[in-house]
Amino acid sequence: MIIICNGAFKSGSTWLLNIVRQLVSPQPIGDAWRNAKWNNPSISPDRLADFLKVHSGDAHTYVSKNHLATPAERNLLLGGRYPDVRVLNITRDIRDVVVSAYYHSVRVDAYDQPVEVYFRDKGLKVAARVCAYNELWSGPDANLFVASYERLHLDGAKEIASIARFLGLERTEEQIQTVHEKTRFDSWKERTGSPHMRKGIIGDWKNHLTESNIGKLRARVPAWAFSPEAD
Repeated sequence: MIIICNGAFKSGSTWLLNIVRQLVSPQPIGDAWRNAKWNNPSISPDRLADFLKVHSGDAHTYVSKNHLATPAERNLLLGGRYPDVRVLNITRDIRDVVVSAYYHSVRVDAYDQPVEVYFRDKGLKVAARVCAYNELWSGPDANLFVASYERLHLDGAKEIASIARFLGLERTEEQIQTVHEKTRFDSWKERTGSPHMRKGIIGDWKNHLTESNIGKLRARVPAWAFSPEAD
């Protein structure tokens, strides 16, 4: 089985990857296939088609984090050619995505402007791209599962159990709870010591975005991008 954790930017794809890697014992992705720019295991997009031809149907399980965003990539993965491929997306309230993207830019790009400037210059564009991405990776397909950042926070064990069932894994309640405890954000951050993780608080947008910001977002992106749990 080839599992692609393919969530959108700043929506929880690394969290999703960590959960899946706790559920299965993946085979390492060979250096010839890996995206050399990423620390997380990731199949390079330009090698994906060849990787599928070589490894689809073999006895191993592979887990890759990606941000594949084109219709051609969706058709490659979900077109029925490779029945052992499983794709997981994860959605997050678009307001919180924009705030998380701002802090990512501050940390990674040394962005030094306030959030209001970021929202005006970049935030709306980020929101539109993320919504287009999630629209692409939605819709009924037996080999696609869409997880929720909010559900993972509010009832993580239940969401992890749903992921396990999607992957065809039989796991006891105790095993699911163990994965949940290991991948809870606070325990995960403490265990890894990563400086690149912000505590993802649901509704944190209320501390950063103005009513005017939210009005502009609602005019720009579809209503389904706003999670009721983040209100």
